[in-house]
Amino acid sequence: MPPFKVYKVMQDINQQLYENKSTPEGFIPVYGVVVTVSDDIYTYGEKEFTCDKTFDEVREILLKGGGIIATDNYNNRINFYEIIVNREYIRCDVTYYYNNNIEKIILSWDKNAGTKTINTNTFISKLSFIKSYNIGTIITKILNSATEGEVLTAINSIFTNFNGFTSAINKPNSIFYDDNGKYNVRVSGSVVVIVWDADTYIGHVTIDNTGAYTYNTIQVIDQTLYRLSALTIEPIVNPKIWIGTATQYAAIAEKDANTTYIVKSDA
Repeated sequence: MPPFKVYKVMQDINQQLYENKSTPEGFIPVYGVVVTVSDDIYTYGEKEFTCDKTFDEVREILLKGGGIIATDNYNNRINFYEIIVNREYIRCDVTYYYNNNIEKIILSWDKNAGTKTINTNTFISKLSFIKSYNIGTIITKILNSATEGEVLTAINSIFTNFNGFTSAINKPNSIFYDDNGKYNVRVSGSVVVIVWDADTYIGHVTIDNTGAYTYNTIQVIDQTLYRLSALTIEPIVNPKIWIGTATQYAAIAEKDANTTYIVKSDA
């Protein structure tokens, strides 16, 4: 007898799986279940589905290893997995990646309530994914007193343009860092404000959309006191509170009636 091949033609969408035996007669069909929704199955929200089998019939098929498939009138088809079956309900879902989100389609069939629904929703939003930006080149340019154009070029190399920078800042999942650690970055009016902690100072930078920037530091003194670098301190005329030594107090020619003077010893 010459060699031969046997082809099993799928006549019905329900016939999904076949157990391959050693003879053609051993191909045993394992039926799947098909449910249908009239709306686009990928449309967000809850929608009802129909099925030509009863709950108990579907349950029996699923308990024997059958699968469940959902179709719609737009030629979409979903194969469900993670199927949960008991005497009162059937639940299964499928998870997929779309538009940078993780989406989930959940099928629920409650026997007692008589409800048959498919719910499509965003399982994990793209805003839940942490997006990290290394802004070390921007900081380095500023610390090296680069030109405005050089700073703007550094920004554009990371964010395409200044608007891309501010857009990233305004997203809750954005983190800004370099090799030394993380930065506190926010938008204030029309400028970007960058703040970071170092061992002996706190860095503070503002940048506008032209690349123009200001850079100041807050110096840490005795771990508790702070002063601004490059800060010019002008005498305050008639302050509300004056603190000084007895010698300094005596040197004040005219005392102001609206000023409270606190005098400490010269020591």
